[in-house]
Parts: sequence; C-alpha cells; structure tokens
Amino acid sequence: MADAVSGRLKKGFDVTKRIYCEPCGNLLADAFCTDCSEYLCSPCANLHEKQRVSKHHTLLRGSNMPIAPHSTAIKPDSNTGPFKKCSQHPNEELKLFCETHGSACCSACSVSLHRQCDVIYIPDAAKDYKTGPEYRKLIDDVKGMEQLAAKYLTDIDKKMKSVDKQEVELLAMLDKYRAEVIAFVEKRVKELSLEIQQLRIKDTASLKEKQSKSRKFQAKLSAVKSKLTTSEQNHCELFTECKNAISVVTQLQSELADIADNAHFQQYQFQKDANIEAAMANKAGLATLELIAGWLLKVKC
Repeated sequence: MADAVSGRLKKGFDVTKRIYCEPCGNLLADAFCTDCSEYLCSPCANLHEKQRVSKHHTLLRGSNMPIAPHSTAIKPDSNTGPFKKCSQHPNEELKLFCETHGSACCSACSVSLHRQCDVIYIPDAAKDYKTGPEYRKLIDDVKGMEQLAAKYLTDIDKKMKSVDKQEVELLAMLDKYRAEVIAFVEKRVKELSLEIQQLRIKDTASLKEKQSKSRKFQAKLSAVKSKLTTSEQNHCELFTECKNAISVVTQLQSELADIADNAHFQQYQFQKDANIEAAMANKAGLATLELIAGWLLKVKC
C-alpha cells in the first residue's frame, strides 16, 4: 500500500528526509526491510544483515525505500497534529488530501478510493498555506461578504422605518381630508385605512423575512470565520477547514445575492380627488393610493 500511495503523491513530497530508524529512533533511515516492514539506519541495517535471524531478509536502500506517510518512523512536525481518524479505517489518520474530490483521506482510502486522483500530503501542502493566495482570497471573500451583509441589514432597517413613517404620514393626510368631506368621506377613510394597513403588513412581512435571512446569514458567516480563526495556529487543520469552507462560502455567496434581490416595498402617494362632488357620488372616488416607487435594496460595494 505504501508503494501505491507514494507513486501517486505529487512532486515535491519527500517524506524520506523525515523517516527515522525504527530500532534506534535517532538516525535517518537508509534502508527498509521488506520482511520486517521496518525502516533502518545504516548501522542498524548493517547489523540486520549480519544477524542470523535476519541476514537473509531483503533490504531496500535509498530511493528504493517505500514511502509510507502513515509510518511511525516519520517524526511528526510540531504544527501538524493531531490528525483526525478515518471513519472507514479507524487506525489510519487523515494525513492526505484528495484534490480531485476535495476531501481529506487516509493512506488506505487513497489506495482503495482515490487511486486515479491527485493526492497530496497535508503536512507538506499546509506549511505555507496560510501565506498563500487561496487562503488570503478566502479570508478576503469572508471579510467582503461580512461588510456587505452588515450594509444590507442596515439598509433594510432604514426601509422598515420608512414603511412605518409612510403609514403615519398617509393616515395623517387621510384624517385631514376626512374632516373636509362629510359622511361619505368617513366611510371611504375606513376603506383606505384598511388598504394602507394591509400594505404595511405586506411590506413589513417581506422585509422581516429578508431581515431574518440576513441575520441567519451573518450567523453562518460568523461560524465560518470562527473556524478559520480557531484553526490559524495549526496549518493542517487550517488547510482542511479552508477546503471545507470554500464550498460553504460559495453557498453563502448565493444566499447573499438572494438577500439583495427583491428587498423592497411599495411606496405610495396620497392623491386627492379633483372633483369632490364626483367623489361623493362615487363610492370608490374619494381617493386612491398611487404607486410612485418601489425601493430596491442597493448598497454600493
């Protein structure tokens, strides 16, 4: 399995430089015993060839040694662990990342499920990831959406106040006009009052829905940001969290676009009837609510 994994790892993955002798644990490995499945330094390898119980064993030296990322002979980087365990292979750690499928995997999964994929060794790939363009772009995207979401929510709050203000103004104008017209006006005032209130209810409900989506969006975005911030001190965990966050951020971008769409209310202007006599003779002629603008949610980036 080690040969199968190492043969598909991307160029630049040189684990041999960190494989240490398993018997003594002090020197870099110079050979691998295929019978014992054990890495050996040069002195231990020479002794291995002389001992009666192992002198007939086959030793692979130098570049012929198998590369096994999961081997206990590899001394861990101080910033790499601990790694999560594979759900399919509990004894294996998720030290590899399949770029084809965008998911972490263990060496066993690499052989059985990702044989034709581009597989990289996470500790190597994660070393400079924090200073790389992908991480910086992800952080910039999160910050940018965070700022836009705050602007959208502020704009929605202002429009909700405008909706309430419009109701007050329209009702005040309606009350003044009602005083100028006799009994017929009172009936029409009630009809228009109900219509205005229904407009407010409709617009407020629509804006509250956008407000709720905006707050939920902020919570999701905050969760992504929190995971990224928490993982910044562990480049392997950061690498994995960033890879997971990319698809989440893409979905959040769609949600953010949805928040910006159709966040509007219908604005009306109170219009008096030019002919009072005609208005009194016509039950629907007192006044109408005329649409003069639909306010869309627009915030300059």
